[in-house]
Amino acid sequence: MSNLSQVRKFISDNQKSYRNLLETIEAAAKEAQKQLGDSCILRVYTRGDKQAGTQFKSAGKVLSKIDPPVTNEKIKAIKDIVGLTVVVQYPDQIEVAIQKICENLNNRKARELLPVGAERKQHSGAYFATHAVFQSTDISTLGFLCEVQVKTILHDAWSAKMHDLTYKPQGFLDQRMRLLVEAISQTLEGIEQQSQIARDIIESRQQEALKAARASLDAYLDMLELELESARPGYIQSEQVSKLKARITKLAAPNSDPASEEDITDIGHRIHSELGRDHHAGTLWILAVRYCQLIDNSRAQSYLAVASDKLMSMVHELVSDNLISCAEIRSIPMGLYAILDFDRALEITSELLQEKNALKLDSETVNTLKFNRLNWLLERECLASSSEKESIAIRKEIDDLLSDAPNYINAEEKDTYLADTIGLQKIIFGKTASEVRQGIDMCRSAAHPSIVPKNELRVATAYADWRARVGWMRLIDSHLPDD
Repeated sequence: MSNLSQVRKFISDNQKSYRNLLETIEAAAKEAQKQLGDSCILRVYTRGDKQAGTQFKSAGKVLSKIDPPVTNEKIKAIKDIVGLTVVVQYPDQIEVAIQKICENLNNRKARELLPVGAERKQHSGAYFATHAVFQSTDISTLGFLCEVQVKTILHDAWSAKMHDLTYKPQGFLDQRMRLLVEAISQTLEGIEQQSQIARDIIESRQQEALKAARASLDAYLDMLELELESARPGYIQSEQVSKLKARITKLAAPNSDPASEEDITDIGHRIHSELGRDHHAGTLWILAVRYCQLIDNSRAQSYLAVASDKLMSMVHELVSDNLISCAEIRSIPMGLYAILDFDRALEITSELLQEKNALKLDSETVNTLKFNRLNWLLERECLASSSEKESIAIRKEIDDLLSDAPNYINAEEKDTYLADTIGLQKIIFGKTASEVRQGIDMCRSAAHPSIVPKNELRVATAYADWRARVGWMRLIDSHLPDD
């Protein structure tokens, strides 16, 4: 029997075991994709997905990796007779993905797999990938290996583009072309690393804003629920709503055990289902917002987008039937703001102000909506500057709202709130370094313990820290003149 025939026979005799091994690892990888989300694992695919269903490495390529004499043990030692590719968004997610796959394999009933090694390497000069090799410890597939390649998006795309040119027909490229391909691969690696740095900077800014927004929301919802309980004793009467609130409260507690994905998903589905019931729409919106503490911000934005659309489609009918209060209406855009969905929060705020008479909004609600809109326009500009054309209209609206602010801010809170808002305006639009510094000082002063009520100090401090961070970053990045 020739060496090639021996390799073919080994693969044929053991193809069921290899398939079982691959299917087990693929299931663990797809489970990891579901757990980590598309923001981490973008795609999972096998060799068969890109080779018309052929899962196995060709016998010729397997043979080329074996030093004579060819034995079944040497064939069995080849790491990638079957394999899987996992595509992640950023380089620092590679180890996260591998770790989650390992956890899922260890948690499986059979506990049949162990990783035997992982290394970061440049593959054939064409792309970078981390190769994690898994070895079966199950009695039926003992010792068989499967290689999992984990790559970033750009390297996956580049490897697919260059595979036929640089990997399959070995020796077809001259040295100059091979060096060019390797240079492009190195460039892509640099871009991936830079994109990771850019992501970290953006997310750092967003996290500061998110921390402030959610601190504000927590205080607001606590106050709102107390207000509703006082105005409408026993307002949470539905047993289903009460159970949902208890589940969310338990899972959101600081020392609670991690919730399963199934449990979190079930709560979300039940809130959406109950939201269509008129008598509890406002209460369920508050629960929907609190539920977002249990999920990542990307999912929260998608979740509340659907919930807010459903609630806004009902709001006129709810008002007509006295089934929703002004306080609950105010909480609709506030919940969206807390997850930094500025566009939707501003859109709904505008809609509510336009419909204020039809919705019978009281003066407190109208004033709150106006002041929130002013601050949210500023904060959105802070996180993502508008185009020059859009900025003109936005700045005009900000100026108009700010000039009218003394008419709709509570007199007792006017100095504090205006200092914070005007300070942020100076930070974002200031033309000199001294003006930006003045804005930072104004925002800091607005969070001074002698000015802010004790129960609001945590919220005010979170906002002051965020605004100061933004201000100093603008001073560093913009090279503003001193005068």
